Amino acid sequence: MRLWFAPAGQAEYVGVAAHYKALGSARGRAFAEDFRAALDAILAFPQSSSADGDGVRKKVLRRHPYIIVYRASDQDIEVVALAHTSRKPGYWRNRL
Repeated sequence: MRLWFAPAGQAEYVGVAAHYKALGSARGRAFAEDFRAALDAILAFPQSSSADGDGVRKKVLRRHPYIIVYRASDQDIEVVALAHTSRKPGYWRNRL
């Protein structure tokens, strides 16, 4: 299965990772580990989250207030957004 990021989703990840890294290397590592664990779960079980009408699924990070918004097909997983849980819901919809 191929994992890829929409450009805006990748930019969000880079920004969030830089923010946590600026808070200290341990916090940066903790965020990276949490994000990677969520991606690993998505790769292992891409259909585990229910899909909305556009086929969008969400995976909540365990220790950080972020949601990975993604679409899964038989061969690809596209990360559409890394959305903060307090940000306006669905702001990323225009990326679909």
